Amino acid sequence: MVRVHFITGNKGNIGKSVWASGVVEYYRHHQKPLIVIDSDNDSRTLKSTYHDSKILVLSDDPIMAGQPDLIMTIAYEENQKTVGEPADILVDLPAGGEKAINQWIEECGLDVPTDSFEVDLIKWWVCDSDPSSIKLFEDSVKKYSSIKHIFLKNMGRSREYQWDAFNESKSIKSLCKKNSVSVVEIPVLTPTAINKLREEGIEMNQAVEDTKLEKVDIGTRLRVMSWLSRTQHLIENEILLGSEKEAKQAQLEAEQVQEVTASV
Repeated sequence: MVRVHFITGNKGNIGKSVWASGVVEYYRHHQKPLIVIDSDNDSRTLKSTYHDSKILVLSDDPIMAGQPDLIMTIAYEENQKTVGEPADILVDLPAGGEKAINQWIEECGLDVPTDSFEVDLIKWWVCDSDPSSIKLFEDSVKKYSSIKHIFLKNMGRSREYQWDAFNESKSIKSLCKKNSVSVVEIPVLTPTAINKLREEGIEMNQAVEDTKLEKVDIGTRLRVMSWLSRTQHLIENEILLGSEKEAKQAQLEAEQVQEVTASV
């Protein structure tokens, strides 16, 4: 089954493209195929770094309403593969992209669990503690309970005290528990490091491999290396790929056998 990762949050300049880069690097680290789609028409940040990214136009214009069908077209083609491993899909959404993508989800019936679609939707909700974004997140979880949601507190765009209301909200805790929503803190990657990557138009892994410091300075290289190491563990806790998934399942089965044996 093909996974479709939506990197969202419905705001601009909150770190969606940076997190998208982290997910891309996670797949590459595990040598798993991932098709990247940049739907931010204004900045094309992901496309400028990951040059093989596809372009998607999200718009309220009825004439453009069919554009997101590209996602399902790719997912269908990947599921039909008889040679090679099907690729998952990542879509980096623009500011305000929630409305268009939710409309598409509903029009395609993807908000209702069914065996007809061999696709698993995941929303990575990047947030800087803005109340309006948090409210939209709550609405999304309630309305699309069949879609996996992961809430990301971007600590590079916020301060700990700004999360007090979120952390203390009983309704949010209840909602997350009921729908198995993880709340994860994205570690800080400095604006200086982010801007350097974008200025050079290089991928995060290319910065890590730049041992001669031809593209980036030592500070940027070390910061990116550390950030990737920490985020890979965070992503790994939410999704497992290939052999990782099989190993985890084998471990769980072994633990279950041990429990049964111990109880006899």
